Amino acid sequence: MHSSEQAQSVVVPIPPFHYIHVLDRNTNTTRLVTGPATFIRKDHESIVLEPKKMITVTLKEYCIISHPVKRDEQGQIIEVHGQVMLDYGEEEYRFAQPPFPLYPGEELKKDVTTLTVLPPNKALLLSAIVGFKDEDGVERVPGENWLFEGPGVYKPRKEVEVLSSRSSLMISPNSALLLRALMDFTSKDGKKRVYGEQWLVKEPGAYMLGAYEECVKTVTAYHLDEKHALHVRALRTHTDDFGKRRRHGEEWLITHLDTESHIPSVNEEVVEVTSPIILSSSNYCVVCDPVDENGVPRIGKKMLVRGEKSFFLLPGESLLGGIENVYVLGEEEGIILRAQESFVDGDKNRVAGEEWMLMGPLEYVPPIEVEVLTVRKAIPLSDNE
Repeated sequence: MHSSEQAQSVVVPIPPFHYIHVLDRNTNTTRLVTGPATFIRKDHESIVLEPKKMITVTLKEYCIISHPVKRDEQGQIIEVHGQVMLDYGEEEYRFAQPPFPLYPGEELKKDVTTLTVLPPNKALLLSAIVGFKDEDGVERVPGENWLFEGPGVYKPRKEVEVLSSRSSLMISPNSALLLRALMDFTSKDGKKRVYGEQWLVKEPGAYMLGAYEECVKTVTAYHLDEKHALHVRALRTHTDDFGKRRRHGEEWLITHLDTESHIPSVNEEVVEVTSPIILSSSNYCVVCDPVDENGVPRIGKKMLVRGEKSFFLLPGESLLGGIENVYVLGEEEGIILRAQESFVDGDKNRVAGEEWMLMGPLEYVPPIEVEVLTVRKAIPLSDNE
């Protein structure tokens, strides 16, 4: 039987899990009739929707109904004069339930769709369209963003919009994520962050960016050993990773004795990676403005360092004349010296400006108070000279 003929038929069979809509022309109301049944149409009735299969939603599916029927506090459908009342302009998300029909006026806005299943290290970024209280009892305000993290099955709702999906970022050993706050909020570590603030996350493993976080870049650690050290400057006053208070603009050196690797914090900048000064047994050098045990340069002071030795120049220190060779004098050689300031030379008191000579053979390293004028060789003379 054709659909048009069936609509005008007096007797209409309705199979199981099917339904029809019947218009009563006397009251101008439309009602729902469900199967299995044999419907006998009266003269003042018209079948406006022929037998149609009910909607089936399984555990892993959902659908969206536009203009859903209104229900009272007990969940019963509200009718007025035999006509179901509709919630016009609204939407209703329906999940797993027994097969159900559409009441007159209801529309299937979105066909039965598979729910989103999130594996571990995946998440959805959600935003509240209107204010509501979610399943966990959290009051959401319009425009608020949050994450739904896997593993889990996400059930959409009309008050929430899915902005995007995201994956966890991997943090390998000796690396960190540099994050920036997109607004004022409290981060996962319980600290209050302000808009634009940056911080590091160093713990190895998977890290899921929060709703108000963005990753600026991945930072790799500097590896430190006997041949490499890190010259660092403080961008602002803070306490460093070793528990020491650093002032704005302060500079210091991090070596392998402090740590095997170092990731500069957001309060630090790397000035340079420095190499050591290596002195052999025949070398020496003079360090200008040497730093004391408190890390303060002794301006104007000098320090003599003789090999065999390897060391790093601390920030503020410099070499006077670079690495020098020890003076090695033979039997017929001498060295002319001048005192730059008064000092005690063994058992002699030298005054500033005094000059004297030392004769070989010997190895000589001039103290910081002494200037080497020249090295001379003996002039051989005959018996008559």
